[in-house]
Amino acid sequence: MATAALVLAILGLAAFLLGFLGLLFFVNLPLSLLALILGAVGRGRVDRGQRREGREVASAGMALGIVGVAVGLIGLAVWIAILVGLGQLVSDSAPPPDTQLALLRALPMSLR
Repeated sequence: MATAALVLAILGLAAFLLGFLGLLFFVNLPLSLLALILGAVGRGRVDRGQRREGREVASAGMALGIVGVAVGLIGLAVWIAILVGLGQLVSDSAPPPDTQLALLRALPMSLR
């Protein structure tokens, strides 16, 4: 569990860093969440005495999982802001409906 947590956390952070402005947050978030969960389970097994080693690796997986979730959520927020901004830009650039009607009336009958 501890090694899996660390590997998933590293893969999650790599996916975030390789994507443009966190575009791969949808890969980063599940991997980082799994790393966080597996790290907690692995650390719990060491604390209960079911395993003798791996606490440090599990803790590293948990820590990187937390960082991965945080940057993934930031990436998600950035892309939501970008998409909302683009939506407002597109809606602001369209002429008002009365202008569209006036332009249609100004066209000759043969072009309508």
